[in-house]
Amino acid sequence: MDFEFNEEHSLFREQLRRFLSEQVGFGETRNLLDGNAVISELTWDGLVEMGITAISIPEEYGGLGLDPLFMCVAAEELGRVCASVPFSSSIYGAAEAINLFGSEAQKKEYLPNLAAGKTIGTWAFSENSIPGSPENIKCRHGSDGLVGVKSPIFDGALADIAIVLSADDKDATKVALLIVDLKQDAIEIKPLNSVDNSRPITNIEFSNAAYEILDGPEAIDGWAKYQDLLNRAAVYTAFEQIGGADSALEMARDYALERKTFGRQIGSYQAIKHKLADAFVKIALAKVNALYAAKMIEADSEEMAISASAARIAASEAYSYTAKENIQTHGGMGMTWEADPHLHYRRSKVLELSLGVQVWNDKLVSELIKPSAQ
Repeated sequence: MDFEFNEEHSLFREQLRRFLSEQVGFGETRNLLDGNAVISELTWDGLVEMGITAISIPEEYGGLGLDPLFMCVAAEELGRVCASVPFSSSIYGAAEAINLFGSEAQKKEYLPNLAAGKTIGTWAFSENSIPGSPENIKCRHGSDGLVGVKSPIFDGALADIAIVLSADDKDATKVALLIVDLKQDAIEIKPLNSVDNSRPITNIEFSNAAYEILDGPEAIDGWAKYQDLLNRAAVYTAFEQIGGADSALEMARDYALERKTFGRQIGSYQAIKHKLADAFVKIALAKVNALYAAKMIEADSEEMAISASAARIAASEAYSYTAKENIQTHGGMGMTWEADPHLHYRRSKVLELSLGVQVWNDKLVSELIKPSAQ
């Protein structure tokens, strides 16, 4: 197994980075933080035009049918500029779920519009925390519809459909993934404040809302489907965190080489060099774990759960540490609104919390002790 990106991945990265750096940058994120929009239409329209929203969707449903590593590259490059678009929610959230676990009819109905960016999707798994077991799920579905609350949910105010994790109202042990139209009257969506309002979050309340179950393949139960999606999301999010960490480190390095005190570049002081070196090591470790996990997705390996957990933990640590030290390297300037370091700090915190924290430590431990229990 070749554990690296190939030439096609590199060319794809180069093209996407050129667009994001030259036409998007951090200006779009600032625009949303200032309350001027809820989505960067410039970024989203560009991604749609380049076919980025279609990369993982099979060709027969209007997509490009590319391998999972293209998704990883896209997530990493979007992370570098703290992109303010529903890519994670719609593409490796809703589209991935329907592609993997939807029926043929559901794929034909939803995937072409998701690939074309005409439909925006999201995932609604969290109920103030990521459910660690089926017993934790409070949302219920039955003959009267879907009832319950999901919160916080990324891009709920933008989304047309949601993939909802729910339990049967007559048998809570039966878990299912549902497709729910968010435009119906039986649903109330309320915006929530966040440390990073450039990625808006919402509270979604279902009051006997209509739904359809993701009903293929039926041999896999709902909880197993959810775990598979969660593992994949952890890997793709890890690459987004790595992109952000890389960008934050470059920002800190450039400032350390430019800023002088007492006639010396601050980057020449050991206190700065050691912090940036620590950040580099954490990012390098995160990259190795994330790439290995991506290869496990590509191979549909049984090691996906343990590798996704390791990638999630390492990437969260790398981005959180680097974003914080980027602010510290900038000193007083780093604390100001006009400087860019706070953009990465905000995004690092939101991504760290987006899929839960403790659940991945617990999952990693449980996977590590499995062999000794046999």
